[in-house]
Amino acid sequence: MWQLDSQKGEHGRVLVIGGNCTYYGAPILAALGAEVAGADLITLILPNQHIEAAKRYSLNFFLHSFKQSELNVYDVKPIYDITKGNDVVVIGNGIGKRHDVQKALLSLLSILDIPVIIDAEALIPEIFSIKEIHRQKWILTPHRGEFRRLFGCEANEKNVNDMAQKYSVAICAKGMIDHIATAEGEYQNRTGVPQMRVGGTGDALAGIIAGYCSMGLSFFNAIKSATFLWGKCGEYLFQKRYSLSAYEMILTYKSVVAKMIKKGSQFQETEELQEMITSSNFYN
Repeated sequence: MWQLDSQKGEHGRVLVIGGNCTYYGAPILAALGAEVAGADLITLILPNQHIEAAKRYSLNFFLHSFKQSELNVYDVKPIYDITKGNDVVVIGNGIGKRHDVQKALLSLLSILDIPVIIDAEALIPEIFSIKEIHRQKWILTPHRGEFRRLFGCEANEKNVNDMAQKYSVAICAKGMIDHIATAEGEYQNRTGVPQMRVGGTGDALAGIIAGYCSMGLSFFNAIKSATFLWGKCGEYLFQKRYSLSAYEMILTYKSVVAKMIKKGSQFQETEELQEMITSSNFYN
């Protein structure tokens, strides 16, 4: 999977679309999640007024802004053109719930032809009006409230599996137990601590999932690996302090995963993933 002569961009290009006038942290956290997962290149599209904030958090982002203050239909064609140079899209983090934003969201989702991680405010029932051929490339990452809004039922193991099959999507329903259902299989992740409920942890997780997908992992392995490792990161930090923040977890993530790999810990993933992690940006 990894070659000594690998070049920049060959192992993961992630596009993050999010933010509005009020929320700027969510898309930046998602982009940082993709970065610490090991993706080579991250492009971020957000409101122009938040470009400077994004610059402060990473020197590696390619930054673009919406044509107006929020995502709208005028952005659909330019964003679609940008997706042609990327492997995975993350959309929804901080975009808000305005009608014009949702209209643009639906237009964009109906034409994207690469994998899409749909999170946060993009998790609206109207997305299921889009054709199945597109939905088969989606990963939905709702917390319990968002799952209820999407499907009208509770996020338990049976419902998550049933909804994934019914709508032909992969689902990672976040909670005390993360319920994961994809066409490849089902999994319940039990790592993590209650203090991870704070804002931003889900945004970062969406980015981590996208990073792993962009590097060639299947949906099932990408979600399973991301939730397991992100939970382990929370457990590690909780041993040191009572409260957590998403940004603090991102800063710690690479070292936590590297320690687990080096120690040959109880890491129950494929050899392919272990090779990917040890060969990626975790030691940079």
